Amino acid sequence: AEKAEKLARGAALKWASGVFYRPDKLEGLGHYRSREAQRNSSIQSRLKSTVQSHLEGVSTGLEQLRSAAGDVQSVRQDLCAVRWHLLGSADGFQRLALLRAVVMEHAQLAAVVRALPQLSSVHELLAQSLRLLHGQQLLEAHAGLMALERLQENITSQLHGSSSLPSDQALGVVESFFAGLQELSDALAQQLWRIVGGGMRLVREDPALFVSAVRIIEREESVDDALLLGPHAHRFPTPGRPKAWRQRFYQVMQETIAAAHFKAAHVDMKGPGLGRHLATLQSDILMELRVVKDLMVQCCPPHYDILSICTRMYHQGLSDYLQDILSRDLDKQEIFTLLSWVLHVYQRSVPGGGGELRVCVRSPGLVERVLDAAHAGGGVQGVVPRGGTRNGPSGLLPVCPAHHRHAGGGAGVWECPVRGSDRGLGVPCEGVGQGTGSAL
Repeated sequence: AEKAEKLARGAALKWASGVFYRPDKLEGLGHYRSREAQRNSSIQSRLKSTVQSHLEGVSTGLEQLRSAAGDVQSVRQDLCAVRWHLLGSADGFQRLALLRAVVMEHAQLAAVVRALPQLSSVHELLAQSLRLLHGQQLLEAHAGLMALERLQENITSQLHGSSSLPSDQALGVVESFFAGLQELSDALAQQLWRIVGGGMRLVREDPALFVSAVRIIEREESVDDALLLGPHAHRFPTPGRPKAWRQRFYQVMQETIAAAHFKAAHVDMKGPGLGRHLATLQSDILMELRVVKDLMVQCCPPHYDILSICTRMYHQGLSDYLQDILSRDLDKQEIFTLLSWVLHVYQRSVPGGGGELRVCVRSPGLVERVLDAAHAGGGVQGVVPRGGTRNGPSGLLPVCPAHHRHAGGGAGVWECPVRGSDRGLGVPCEGVGQGTGSAL
């Protein structure tokens, strides 16, 4: 403060010496003095007013703090009283928890009681659906199964809606009424797989039965998708879902194909018997592919792509079967017979469906293994795929039947004159159908 006062006095003297340096300025000294006096008076009055307002605010704040302290003390006393009351009421709360559990169980049992009229008809619906199933009325039996499943889902959702955790007693009542539902579903599934396993025969003799089986599988796929992807996908687990019957459909088809053609227990593989067996295999496979192309395709939805999938199944089974034959002890003539069949069997065209069914299946490395076995035996030399060279692409069909020739370049590049005339060389065949091949 002392330093500030000295600085102020120095600044004032400097200003005064500058103003009154000339004698003629001394006449205005009284005017300057009165002006500065008024200025100082104004500054002092403002300072006093500011300090007074701050003091009043501090006084008001102190009063409010004293009042708040009293309120806090009062609230603290009230909270202590409430705490003692709560500690004294703990036993009452425990009794209320027991009452809450009883109320929840009552709500669940009330939901079951409301569903009793429907539950009483469950056994009759189960028996009726089983009779329809035994009478080969698959669509009607499946409609009954779906009605029972919807009823079970509705009742279970009511139980879950009444509380977060349904009681074991309530769930047990529901499960006892629907005990035969899984048995009905399994019986229907077994009937479907028998129909799918005999699909090659049924599409020729009784396609309606095969179509009914496919329609049921499509219904089940729709229900699976709705439960897994719908708005209530994770609401609660549904017993027996997802069924994944479409995947099982493909699996049964593949197992049937393998059992019919590639798992023969007693087949003569010695000498001429191998050639006869391979010729029979060729005839049977091409005949069944014609059935798939002409009849089964019409019985399945387009997104099943049944022709391409069946072709891949035959190819996979044939590849595994030929590898099994290669693992046996074959003489030179049998190796030559097998090699000749591998290289040229599908170069024959089979009429069917207003065109030609041409199937081009490739198995990388299989031809090389046959050639290695033949060369190791010293009986077959210089055998290469027709229309190509030894360093060309390899597979069960090195050249697509009646259409393809080697186009040069890297492995696996072949030209189809039917499609390559306007697109250049190196056009691979792309499907089983009329006038084209299929590279699997």
